[in-house]
Amino acid sequence: SGQFDRTEAWKGVERHFGSIPRGESLQEIGAPPASGLLPSRVFHREPVALGRLDLIWPGTIRCHPDEPALDLASQILGGGKDSRLRRRLERQEQLAHSVDAYHATMKLAGHLGIRVYALPGASLEQIEAVVTEVLEDFLRHPPTQD
Repeated sequence: SGQFDRTEAWKGVERHFGSIPRGESLQEIGAPPASGLLPSRVFHREPVALGRLDLIWPGTIRCHPDEPALDLASQILGGGKDSRLRRRLERQEQLAHSVDAYHATMKLAGHLGIRVYALPGASLEQIEAVVTEVLEDFLRHPPTQD
């Protein structure tokens, strides 16, 4: 019913676990530098109705100074109906059923990803080429205050 007695709970913990000796203290593991990661390509093909393209790059750890910028970049690229990737792949080129861009952060690592579900008949290679064009354009024409 939501009632919780800390004293009784602690007695139960001591009764069940108190005889277990404390182990060695663990040292904090630092995050590896993202620059040491090499790009890799993995292709996995299956007979499914909609092909899927996942592109993933190293991102930032949680609370890193660049985290907000990468969060914003992922929203501009694939976060809404008027995002750059959705506009191009879904409406203009009509190659994709859905497009998403995201920045996932964790304690020791993070990643920036783009996921595209292709429409039937659209090639993943063609979709990847369009994504590359949009990313290059994003770098040449970054967002402004407007």
